[in-house]
Amino acid sequence: MRTDHPVVVLGLFETGLAVARSLGRNGVHVVAVGHRPCWASASKYVSEFLICPHPLTEEAAFCEFLSRRFGGHAFKPVLMVTADEFLIAVSRNRASLADSFLIGIPEERLLESIVDKYAQARLAEGCGVATPATHCPAAQDDVDELAARLHFPVVVKGRYVAQWRRSLGAVAKAFVVDDARDLARVLSRIWSLGIEPIVQEVISGPDANHYKVCVYVSPDGKLRLCFGLRKIRQSPPRLGAGSAVRSLAWPQLLATGLSLFQGLKYTGVGSAEFKLEERDGRLKLIELNPRYWQQNWLAAQCGMDFPVTEYRELTGQQVACPSTFEEGVVWVSPAADLRSAVAYMRSGELSISGWLGSLRGKRVLADFSWDDPRPFVRRILSKAA
Repeated sequence: MRTDHPVVVLGLFETGLAVARSLGRNGVHVVAVGHRPCWASASKYVSEFLICPHPLTEEAAFCEFLSRRFGGHAFKPVLMVTADEFLIAVSRNRASLADSFLIGIPEERLLESIVDKYAQARLAEGCGVATPATHCPAAQDDVDELAARLHFPVVVKGRYVAQWRRSLGAVAKAFVVDDARDLARVLSRIWSLGIEPIVQEVISGPDANHYKVCVYVSPDGKLRLCFGLRKIRQSPPRLGAGSAVRSLAWPQLLATGLSLFQGLKYTGVGSAEFKLEERDGRLKLIELNPRYWQQNWLAAQCGMDFPVTEYRELTGQQVACPSTFEEGVVWVSPAADLRSAVAYMRSGELSISGWLGSLRGKRVLADFSWDDPRPFVRRILSKAA
């Protein structure tokens, strides 16, 4: 593989670290960019880590920073987005950034609709993909009328992920509310923070009913990769990110995911999370993320290397397109999964033997690698400080 084009990874942590390792092991020069320090910058596969202006609050300064720092290269760097807060800034300024970078994110109008969770649900329904009932109250006056039509409990989350995380952080992805009074209280708090909320029905079933379909589609619309996984546990339980997941090629899952991506005429890297509804046996869309997802290293270890495939595509090289991948491989984020397992044990849903048994077989660790141990050590030390 030719490696004359460097790669600029926007965002790091577990997601960006996996992208850097995939490319670095293939000899690609990787520079990471973030708006705050990160333990993953200790990786030997990250040649340089640069602190940038915040893309949400300083969009113009952020784009000027990228162009100034990376413009003028004989071989344009490939830009890879691994965190939500960078998506809109890159999309809205892609015309000017394209002078300095090779960019493979979805086209602007589609991306703007996807990052709007309310619009995203409407798009999915147009593709024939089931979604939970979704509402978008705009003011306190809407709450009483909405509450009268809801079947509690319901989930309240942000219409825009980046907006939500800026005010509430990445740990609390959503709130489950049990009645109209609780709904009014939660919505009042969210509005006071300047966050636009959406309210969704709760999809019944355990956390292990969560699945994900991940794709890479070339700029000319050709499906290159399609990967599936199932969550084993989430951290925190119910509304968290996957702390342990397993690769899975369930035909119904992959077909549902593809019907969504193909219906949207999607291009680039993306992941769609679904939950299997116990009451009707349907896979319902939780969310679609138009970027690299947290467990992309699992796909690489199962035979589908998304960063290398995208790199080859955008730099005009021959692309390998495997149609199958290894099933049953477990990806685990050790510290997060330990916390998660303890929470499941306290609720009586998991035993120690059940936890250990779920991790048997071939495993992939989110942050540790024998040939690149420094990020893991830095992460442990940063938590101990």
